[in-house]
Amino acid sequence: MEHVWTDPASPIQGLVKAGAHGRRLTTAGLVSAIAVGFVGALFIFITPAMLALIAAQSGMDDAHLGYIAAWDINAMGVGMAASTFLLVRWNWRRALILALALIMLGNIATAAVHDYAMIALASCVAGLGQGLAVGFSFAALGRASNPDRAFSIYLVVGAVLGAALLYGLPILQTEFTPGTIFLANAALTVLVGLSLPAFPNGQCEEDEVYTGDGINWRLAITALGAVALVFFALWALASVRISRSLSVIWRPILCSISRTVSAVLPPTIVAITAAGSAASSGARSST
Repeated sequence: MEHVWTDPASPIQGLVKAGAHGRRLTTAGLVSAIAVGFVGALFIFITPAMLALIAAQSGMDDAHLGYIAAWDINAMGVGMAASTFLLVRWNWRRALILALALIMLGNIATAAVHDYAMIALASCVAGLGQGLAVGFSFAALGRASNPDRAFSIYLVVGAVLGAALLYGLPILQTEFTPGTIFLANAALTVLVGLSLPAFPNGQCEEDEVYTGDGINWRLAITALGAVALVFFALWALASVRISRSLSVIWRPILCSISRTVSAVLPPTIVAITAAGSAASSGARSST
């Protein structure tokens, strides 16, 4: 019989019924959650390199590349919002099989097509899977005995691997076609799928955390607005200052990312807020 964590001195005591938690995240589960989260956020970690690959394959200009990034990240936002509702309704491992299959399908489709409309559609498919993967991955990381440490490990691993890919992809492009690299990304998704048996299944174990007084809307909206302003400021600085030191090839791509972030953040914030509101309302109606 598996041990169930029942520490009464929970840091979120009062939010969880009877101070009970779902099963803690094992070491293998932590590795699986980090791997799933990395694959889900890979486009975010290496956006410039991904757009450069798409440009090399399709010959798109920077405006269309910006729209491709917007389609992918918007679909990712939808997937993350959807995961909020699905965490207590779907088997987590089966949900991730679907998520990883969408990511794999999107990458295979991107490798096979060359026009804007089809690549945009493939980006939406992959983005939806990425959002689901990130949502369930973050829920699993929150199951760790020390969630702060688990998220820190995830961010460090993502930053290191993302930096390595940003450095290595231009070298790989001299040896392989963009389509081959997208197929390799699909293969990476399959490898990550092999870790799913270690991923926690929280559907039947998920605690009811919305048993308090609901959401502090003033604090929540202020925090979301602050995050939006930070991103706007960072990308404005990047497009104005950093791009001056970049090559002619990367400059339009960075400008595309700047426009994409400006377009994507508001609907993403709305989606997150709506998801929290629905979850809070559902909890109040069930109590």
